[in-house]
Amino acid sequence: MVWFIISVSFTPGPGNILSSAHGAQHGFKKTINLLFGLISGWALLGLFVGFSISYIQQYPIILETLTWICAGLIIRLAWILGTAKPIKSEDEETNNLGFVTGFFFSLVNGKAWVFHLTIMGGFAQEWGTSFFGITSLVGFYSIFGLAAISSWAYAGTLLKEIFNSEKNAKILNILFGISLVLVAAEIIIS
Repeated sequence: MVWFIISVSFTPGPGNILSSAHGAQHGFKKTINLLFGLISGWALLGLFVGFSISYIQQYPIILETLTWICAGLIIRLAWILGTAKPIKSEDEETNNLGFVTGFFFSLVNGKAWVFHLTIMGGFAQEWGTSFFGITSLVGFYSIFGLAAISSWAYAGTLLKEIFNSEKNAKILNILFGISLVLVAAEIIIS
């Protein structure tokens, strides 16, 4: 279970890519609110799935519908990132994503849904399905989630140094956009 949590948390996904893109555009310090929004939405989604897993498993159409909605929203974000103009320092405040964006983004993150459904549908039985069991499991893997998005945001700040010209920043935005499209495709396929 721990290996699954670590591998899924740190591999590319919508939240990680958004964290990295935001870190590259705004720096780590201005990405902290987004990170706390992402992890708060992630934890709430985990609790929701944990307490409703038996219902969700009875109706596979729910998961299929959510998969397509989530993939569509991720592709929309990919387009926004991929076509975004490089941010100039005077524009940083107006384009800075915050807690609310991160929170709601986590609720429609297809990879997060797959993650939570896998954890709660499989591993939670061993951890415990009581109120304490589910909440402690969500707390446990949220620590890894926060570490993952934070490391991706920091990596984004390092990418900003590499892609510091306007032309290179545009290339970086396109790469982030393409990465999100690939993640959306993976969500649909799996």
